[in-house]
Amino acid sequence: MKKTKQLAFGAMIIAIILLMALVPQLGYIQINLVAITIIHIPVLIGAMTFKDRNLALIAGTTFGISSWLVAMFRPASPVDLIFQNPLVSIFPRILFGLLAYWLYKQLTKKIEKDYLAITFSVIISTLFHTVSVVSLMFVFGQHIFTGSIMTLLISVLSINGWIEIVLAALIVPPIVKTLQKTIRIG
Repeated sequence: MKKTKQLAFGAMIIAIILLMALVPQLGYIQINLVAITIIHIPVLIGAMTFKDRNLALIAGTTFGISSWLVAMFRPASPVDLIFQNPLVSIFPRILFGLLAYWLYKQLTKKIEKDYLAITFSVIISTLFHTVSVVSLMFVFGQHIFTGSIMTLLISVLSINGWIEIVLAALIVPPIVKTLQKTIRIG
C-alpha cells in the first residue's frame, strides 16, 4: 500500500511541477530581467513527505528539465539564454532535490522536532539551490552578459534567492506535516 501511495503522490508532484512550469507567471514569476522561482516548493514537498530518494531525484529532474524547456521554447528575458545550458538549468535542480531529501533524512535523526528538521532542510537546500544556480549563471553567462550588467544580474538574483528561501520556509513545513498525517506516513 505504501508503494501505491508513493507512486500516486509522485505523479501528483510531477504534474504540479509541470503545470507550474507550463503556465506563465505561475512557477516562474517574471519581473523584468529576472524571475522569482516558486516551482522549487513542490520539489521540497516531494522530497520530504515520503523521505524517498527516487521521488526527490525525479522531482528535481522534472524541475530542471522544465526550467530548460521554458528557457528554450518560451524565453521571457535575455537571462533565459543562460538557462538554455543544461548545466545551469538541469544539473543544480537534480542536486537540489537530492540534497533536500538527504538533509531532511539526516536532520530527523538529530533534531527531535520534525517541524524544525523540515524547516532547516528547506532553508539550507533552497540556499544551496540559489548559490549553485547563480554561480553557474556567472560561469556560463559571462559571454552573454559582461561587466556591470552581470554584477547587477547576480545581485538581483541573490535578492530573489532570499525571497524564495523565506517563501519555502513558510509554506513547505506545514504542508509536509499535514500530508504526512493525512497519508499516514509518520
